[in-house]
Amino acid sequence: MKNELPKICYWCGVELTDETNKREHVPPFGFFPKGHREELITVPACEEHNTQFSLLDERFQVYIKAIGTNQVATANFKDKVVRGLNREQSKKFVESLSKSSFYTDIDGEKRLVFKIDTEYTQKFVEKVIRGLYFYHNGKPAEGKVISFSVQFYNPDLNYEELFDLLLNDLRADYMTEGDYKNPDVFRYRYFNLTDYNAFLVVLNFYKGVEFIGWVLPDTLPPDIVEEAKQYEK
Repeated sequence: MKNELPKICYWCGVELTDETNKREHVPPFGFFPKGHREELITVPACEEHNTQFSLLDERFQVYIKAIGTNQVATANFKDKVVRGLNREQSKKFVESLSKSSFYTDIDGEKRLVFKIDTEYTQKFVEKVIRGLYFYHNGKPAEGKVISFSVQFYNPDLNYEELFDLLLNDLRADYMTEGDYKNPDVFRYRYFNLTDYNAFLVVLNFYKGVEFIGWVLPDTLPPDIVEEAKQYEK
């Protein structure tokens, strides 16, 4: 894990002191149960960008663990998450879970899928992508952050054409394996276009829930930006 990152916020770039530097886990610490917390990735963060997404982080832990793609996710969901959902203050959230989830066929298997407000999904994944971008580049990402996942339905995306577009870019020989130590919880691979300050990353939670994301800065050649944007309906 890197120890000499610039002392600025990974999101907004504000300068930090020892007192104002709040370390942000990437992804959030709550995803990692005991026994799976070896050398977690952290980046420097200001107070605002360390705390403002706390509720969003908690809810996406529920969503992702509920899909149950491996034993770590299932065990932690039953042990920690279910107890939290049984609290009275979680009643409305539990009701929304039942309304937003359904099963569909993915690669020949029935999988649980969530239909959640696209803004929430994008913001959660954006936070992780921005954290990894900073971790590997030592500066905040600029421009637009785009992401999608087959497990989180987004009516604004054409998934079939997106997969065709990414088929070659996501090949293992194009991408670099990430700097992670707890693959049963989280792993990632990435492609860093340093000449353009662009970034392509595949996030994998609990060996099954995947998000694909890009950082597309405004300085990219117009034809590349338009090629990516055309897959948004």
